[in-house]
Amino acid sequence: MLLERFVNGRARSNAYVYAPTDEGDRPALLVDAGVGAGDKVIDLVAAEGLTPKAVVLTHGHPDHIWTARQLSDRYEVPAYIHPRDVRWFLVRWPQPRRLATVHGGGKPQAGDFDIDVLHTPGHSQGSVCFVVEDLCFSGDTVMSQTLGQWRFPGGSRSALRESIRTKLLTLPDELQLLPGHGPSTTVGAERGLWTSFTKGE
Repeated sequence: MLLERFVNGRARSNAYVYAPTDEGDRPALLVDAGVGAGDKVIDLVAAEGLTPKAVVLTHGHPDHIWTARQLSDRYEVPAYIHPRDVRWFLVRWPQPRRLATVHGGGKPQAGDFDIDVLHTPGHSQGSVCFVVEDLCFSGDTVMSQTLGQWRFPGGSRSALRESIRTKLLTLPDELQLLPGHGPSTTVGAERGLWTSFTKGE
């Protein structure tokens, strides 16, 4: 298995490459695409002989979509984002030619990857978490020992509280969380913080 994290730009946003097997054409999932991430991902894909199947975007903020078109167009794969965050591409950043939308409960078409999409608004209206096997790419919804900021356009403290209560607290403790900023963690390590937040403490 390969799971590589790249830290990008002044915002120090994470982008990930996940390839679960070391055999065959080595299908890969590309998660988020911040400033400078595109070139790093391209170099890794070439070095490891990977075959990208999709780019999945946890939300539409620039530090997570900046190089989405570069990657999606290069590998001729779809770039998935929740429809409520498509508008971020319309503001300034070039839209991938294969941009596609995915709702909570939807299934991105990404080769043999079985991806569960949890719509978790709060940081942005279209924030999502992608659950793939024993991994959860949580974007800026939750991070290690902290929560996503809700003071951005489209953010909402109450929506974030509801997302955590109804979507994230139901996940198993052993699930690994791979956030949009900072180090990885687990659901179990964050459960206490989440529970306090949902109770208004």
